[in-house]
Amino acid sequence: MKDTPYNPAVEGEVKCPDYVGWDAAVDTDFHKLQTGPWKKGGRPYEQICDSALDLVGFTPMVRMSRLAKHLEVDCEILGKCEFFNAGGSVKDRIGKRMIEEAEKSGRIKKGDILIEPTSGNTGIGLCMAAAIKGYRMIICLPMKMSGEKVNTMKTLGAEIIRTPTEAAWNALDSHIYLSARLAKELNGHVLDQYKNAGNPLAHYEGTAEEIIEQTGGKLDYMVMSAGTGGTVTGCALKLKEKIPGIKIVAVDPYGSILAAPDSMNDKSVRTGAGVGTQYQVEGIGYDFIPTVIDKRAIDYWVKTDDDESFAMGRNLIRHEGLLIGGSCGATMAGAFRFIKENKIGAGKRVAILFADSSRNYMSKNMDDSWMEANGFSMKEINRTCNEKGYYAKLYKVAWLRERLWGSVGSRLRRFSDYIEIARKMKDTPYNPAVEGEVKCPDYVGWDAAVDADFHKLQTGPWKKGGRPYEQICDSALDLVGFTPMVRMSRLAKHLEVDCEILGKCEFFNAGGSVKDRIGKRMIEEAEKSGRIKKGDILIEPTSGNTGIGLCMAAAIKGYRMIICLPMKMSGEKVNTMKTLGAEIIRTPTEAAWNALDSHIYLSARLAKELNGHVLDQYKNAGNPLAHYEGTAEEIIEQTGGKLDYMVMSAGTGGTVTGCALKLKEKIPGIKIVAVDPYGSILAAPDSMNDKSVRTGAGVGTQYQVEGIGYDFIPTVIDKRAIDYWVKTDDDESFAMGRNLIRHEGLLIGGSCGATMAGAFRFIKENKIGAGKRVAILFADSSRNYMSKNMDDSWMEANGFSMKEINRTCNEKGYYAKLYKVAGMLRERLWGSVGSRLRRFSDYIEIARKMKDTPYNPAVEGEVKCPDYVGWDAAVDADFHKLQTGPWKKGGRPYEQICDSALDLVGFTPMVRMSRLAKHLEVDCEILGKCEFFNAGGSVKDRIGKRMIEEAEKSGRIKKGDILIEPTSGNTGIGLCMAAAIKGYRMIICLPMKMSGEKVNTMKTLGAEIIRTPTEAAWNALDSHIYLSARLAKELNGHVLDQYKNAGNPLAHYEGTAEEIIEQTGGKLDYMVMSAGTGGTVTGCALKLKEKIPGIKIVAVDPYGSILAAPDSMNDKSVRTGAGVGTQYQVEGIGYDFIPTVIDKRAIDYWVKTDDDESFAMGRNLIRHEGLLIGGSCGATMAGAFRFIKENKIGAGKRVAILFADSSRNYMSKNMDDSWMEANGFSMKEINRTCNEKGYYAKLYKVAGMCLR
Repeated sequence: MKDTPYNPAVEGEVKCPDYVGWDAAVDTDFHKLQTGPWKKGGRPYEQICDSALDLVGFTPMVRMSRLAKHLEVDCEILGKCEFFNAGGSVKDRIGKRMIEEAEKSGRIKKGDILIEPTSGNTGIGLCMAAAIKGYRMIICLPMKMSGEKVNTMKTLGAEIIRTPTEAAWNALDSHIYLSARLAKELNGHVLDQYKNAGNPLAHYEGTAEEIIEQTGGKLDYMVMSAGTGGTVTGCALKLKEKIPGIKIVAVDPYGSILAAPDSMNDKSVRTGAGVGTQYQVEGIGYDFIPTVIDKRAIDYWVKTDDDESFAMGRNLIRHEGLLIGGSCGATMAGAFRFIKENKIGAGKRVAILFADSSRNYMSKNMDDSWMEANGFSMKEINRTCNEKGYYAKLYKVAWLRERLWGSVGSRLRRFSDYIEIARKMKDTPYNPAVEGEVKCPDYVGWDAAVDADFHKLQTGPWKKGGRPYEQICDSALDLVGFTPMVRMSRLAKHLEVDCEILGKCEFFNAGGSVKDRIGKRMIEEAEKSGRIKKGDILIEPTSGNTGIGLCMAAAIKGYRMIICLPMKMSGEKVNTMKTLGAEIIRTPTEAAWNALDSHIYLSARLAKELNGHVLDQYKNAGNPLAHYEGTAEEIIEQTGGKLDYMVMSAGTGGTVTGCALKLKEKIPGIKIVAVDPYGSILAAPDSMNDKSVRTGAGVGTQYQVEGIGYDFIPTVIDKRAIDYWVKTDDDESFAMGRNLIRHEGLLIGGSCGATMAGAFRFIKENKIGAGKRVAILFADSSRNYMSKNMDDSWMEANGFSMKEINRTCNEKGYYAKLYKVAGMLRERLWGSVGSRLRRFSDYIEIARKMKDTPYNPAVEGEVKCPDYVGWDAAVDADFHKLQTGPWKKGGRPYEQICDSALDLVGFTPMVRMSRLAKHLEVDCEILGKCEFFNAGGSVKDRIGKRMIEEAEKSGRIKKGDILIEPTSGNTGIGLCMAAAIKGYRMIICLPMKMSGEKVNTMKTLGAEIIRTPTEAAWNALDSHIYLSARLAKELNGHVLDQYKNAGNPLAHYEGTAEEIIEQTGGKLDYMVMSAGTGGTVTGCALKLKEKIPGIKIVAVDPYGSILAAPDSMNDKSVRTGAGVGTQYQVEGIGYDFIPTVIDKRAIDYWVKTDDDESFAMGRNLIRHEGLLIGGSCGATMAGAFRFIKENKIGAGKRVAILFADSSRNYMSKNMDDSWMEANGFSMKEINRTCNEKGYYAKLYKVAGMCLR
């Protein structure tokens, strides 16, 4: 129809809607449909949401002080951030409201076709609501709208019809006219945002009420862009009711005709754009007057051009970090014009509504190349971001004076001029005859001047407790400090350290390092003293992290930054500082600190020439003060004052000095340990800085670790506060960093590895043992080093053997041996195998060879394959003996500090699946127990943890032992996670059909993976089960054996099932689970039957497996012919033997499923509920659906389904359309099951379901 001209003889009469502005009909509806007083307060975090529609509304409001300063605006400006709605825009509100009103009136019913002409955001809001509520959507959309909007709506299930951008609204080929034609032809419904009272009502009863609550009713001006006009009208009417004297400002782009009086829509004086001009900003302005706009509610109109709108958008993102869409730039540009033209000053408050996010425009105004191709100069736009006053000058904002950056001699320059001078000066040798005398700073260690400032500037007692989560932060500077502390028990065990070690994680500061504290403090102190004022140029020599901290504070507070940085510092640091608006000048790494070409000397020269300020971290008392009054106080609070040693690396020395002075005041007897790299001269006595015995590195050697050590003594270091020094080499530092990441999961930077390496040396050399507590400060994050010590190829290229480093991570004791750590000299061995002594790498070699070597009892001795016969007396006895008593209700509190990922196993959520139920035409209530929220991603995390714990309790295994497990993957991941944390070595035997994602996850957790043939019978000599038994005998390892270990069903009997009972309140009629080992279904079944009288247990088993009972159920599938022995693609469920841990007596019903219906149901689950589940979950839900339909389980009944794992493990398999097609699963048919009610049941022949 889109490509067929309208022919009334064929189609009948189709009238285009008439839009004439606010009329009697919309006014009547507007009042009739109001729902009463608004409920304050938003939604609590703990609320279980039934759908994404519960996440519409209650969007935040942000104070935009940084942009105000950049634009030289004196009034307060607030941003209402509507892009925090679930679908990404303010239009989510009207999509939801218009559908709800049409439902209430009986105009539409589930399954109807909705057709909407839209510029995109209303379309997304409607598509989201339609997907959740079960409507079909056709969207008619002009060609100019972004591909991101199209893709989002397609993903939500809509059909998109594009129309010409240039078509007038009422032209026969317009999106509006086409919608009307389609509605008539398809018996569809156009809800019509342009005249639907639900549009302004959503804002009258929602958006505006939130603005009133957030501002406390104190608001002078509200600025909004006008599109349909529903937002501006609804908000305006409510705001004027509740806030006397408020003025409403509407923004309209040139090319649109909405503004009043009409003369305003004439040509732009600057660009010539006028009525009919095609403009690039999306979603606002029109060539007609929508019915839902009531212009009487608007006090002022402002017109904007594309160029200023996109430039202002970039300024908003740059200065406030709000990732807004193009129309938000227009709204803010209009607000700025209005403020300046009307001289709105201090004491006034202006709120601006930001309608949508940058997500929809990544290929358009967020893309520099698109901008340039469409005539928008990025050079000029960047200048508006970087140069105060230039935006107003460039876009001719009325009455704003030209902003100049101050004088240098008789010259007036902008910041770009200063930058040019800085770049030239770097390459120009210092000439005192030209520049005058420039002295390099003198640094001599802690002196009288810094001591005096240190005491004078102290601010008084520290405020305990950190910032509450609910606090609205005014800027990223509010997110500096109050960093967490982590107990590092896993690393301690790996390093065979007996004392307790704690990590103070400074990389949780907003800018990513401990130096954020001093960047903030030094600027604040300079402001208090009057030394600097907004707009001044700050110049700082730095190794990077202080630079980032200063750049962040400067960007927020309105200073210009020039950073002088040695060449060795990482590109990541450079890019971060550039993004924050700084200019970076690189200097030679090898230059001595006081050389004429050093970063320190260059900073001094630039400060003189540019009339700038060097805050100078090396002698600024704000540096140690930030730690004396902040970092150290936090450490004292977090440790309760119980701390024996504090270990920190020394750079400027401010961190170690400030912390040391406070800690020694408050914790009697504490000792301070400072770490210094070889090549630096900080350590005392001086003789410590001589050559490393291991590597030969010494004074003057260029070392790779960044941010610590120096070739001079900074003024802010007070060596008297330090009790011990430890020197470190690069190799041990980078190796220790890898160990920290591997064993604790803390993504730390290179200097943190040095600090921990020094701490380890100190602990071992001084034999610090049990009962002692050592804290280590981790200064920054891996973010800054992804191209350096986080990159294996860089490591190898710089002489650091990754083979050896990996061995230090994998082999206990090898780090100490390799790096000759005193006090730990014994050779670490992995236990005996017969008369041989081997390391784990030797075991791995044996395992790999054994896989390819046929079993020979003459060589290996007798190896019996385990016998599995279903639930037997032995497992029954263990099951009862090992029970631990009553379950503890309630889950873990959010504020709980977890000691490891194992604390994040269990207490998974339950979701009501009303949307899928409706799509499948199921009348009973269905609930999903989402086990993929466990830390390792599946229900099997529970048994991995429990089986290891039980083996430890019984004394069967001890730390360092080798565990070997045959698995289909998820149990392997659960065991590998627990083993990595608890210190065991894992070998996993895995059939070839299991996904590469599972393999990679287990490898990352440190396991060795041995693959076996998929087709091998469970007890065949080449099966994963038999190979595990052979390896256990040869390697003196332990097979915990999920197939007969009572810890498997116990984990669910005492955990999973208890949670289900608590979550359902004990009201549950059917529980559906797939059967694999059978531990989940058995454990849950036994507990549920104890606690919920009359509950029925349903087990799902794939065709190809033999678990179902009676045996005849396992015969061939009537539909596909699959039967016993058929290789099926669904992973993790079904077997060709009966595991011992399955008690079939606990199961009331069995359902068999085929691969095709399982994968199709998985897609339906994802599509309709947004739950990113794994393949076996599709099988479970497919079985549940068959069971419900065949047994006619209807309204009033409640069915829970356990979803075992996530889509993460199957991204290259059933989540990949090409894999699906290659394996014979038609995506066309599967998509049809998602889109067409009843088609799933028809296609897969689900009995009891009348075909639609």
